[in-house]
Amino acid sequence: MNSDGKYAFVGETLANKVVILDADPASPTYNQVIAEVPANDATGAVATPDGKTLYVADQSSNKLVNVIDLDPASPTKGTVVASIAVPGEPGGLTMSPDGNTLYATTLDDVVAIDVDPQSPTYKQVLGTNAVSAKPYDVALTPDGTRLYTANSDDTVSVIPTGVVTGTARGSDADGDTLAYSVSGQPAHGAVVIDPMTGAWTYAPGVPGSSTPDSFVITVDDGHGGVASQTVTTNAPAARCDVPIHPAECHSLGGIRVLVGIGSWTGPNV
Repeated sequence: MNSDGKYAFVGETLANKVVILDADPASPTYNQVIAEVPANDATGAVATPDGKTLYVADQSSNKLVNVIDLDPASPTKGTVVASIAVPGEPGGLTMSPDGNTLYATTLDDVVAIDVDPQSPTYKQVLGTNAVSAKPYDVALTPDGTRLYTANSDDTVSVIPTGVVTGTARGSDADGDTLAYSVSGQPAHGAVVIDPMTGAWTYAPGVPGSSTPDSFVITVDDGHGGVASQTVTTNAPAARCDVPIHPAECHSLGGIRVLVGIGSWTGPNV
């Protein structure tokens, strides 16, 4: 499913293709196949948030994730434009909220892959997360903080990605509008902040890392009043394996879990 829920992507392994379904109830082609894209031994499929790129797991001995162009304005639309080697046969796929990290299950674990075309580590495996047994499928919480895998030993593994979210909450005695910014970036990752709401997201440089890190958030009232606060993160490193009954739990596509921690209230400025 793409980020706005209007299209569903279904891998057809035996037919070597991905079928794109119209999932928009308001569309005249609702529940109809609107496109078929060739894809070798296709299993899992996931699109970027903008819907212009589709990643498809090739479960054959090729051990690849194929990158398919879906941009309507592109001359290569509907074709494989790149391939990413993975350390094992890929199955389920999921994507980080910003579209820069791809998670893929293999025979033994879940790998995190850099899929940001502007990154120096583009198409490289950034990290590996072990699970209790062969994972069938993988899902990511909407805020990107937790991975869930359905495993062959009838468990669901809950894996911290190292992403941490929170909100900086300032207050002003004069009722001035406050602006939030990051005035000191972390040493082992990166953080972005909404300047209006103070909502922030921290991502470690290595997915799954629990290395302590810190950054500085500054709030400004626009009239000379400024206050700063250091935020320290230490994402939990432990994986949790949850027994599932009944045993059949191969699909995680419906998971919707929201996790967020780390707010602070700043002084009056």
